[in-house]
Amino acid sequence: MPEDEKDLPQLPIAHRRLNGSRILRVRKIIVFVLQKLKLDEKDAELRYELLCNDTVLKPGMNLGTIRNCLWKSGNDLQLTYRRRKPTSPQPASASSSIKDR
Repeated sequence: MPEDEKDLPQLPIAHRRLNGSRILRVRKIIVFVLQKLKLDEKDAELRYELLCNDTVLKPGMNLGTIRNCLWKSGNDLQLTYRRRKPTSPQPASASSSIKDR
């Protein structure tokens, strides 16, 4: 579900869970989300961003780093997306939950 952005759609239920390798990078997850939402993928990293525990994720981070440094829970990793904020130094994002095993 989008984080405080009413004009961004939620991910379809079938795509809310992502089984990805620990080496999967944030930039690829952003593209995955945009594909599933049927949004324009052009300049995805500049227009959208992913968050974990309210921390904006850098596009080069991978799931293993996110799990070890930010999530620190045994449960599924939960990410949100939103449009990138104009003052944010990192790519934009739309909020929706994505879980990885």
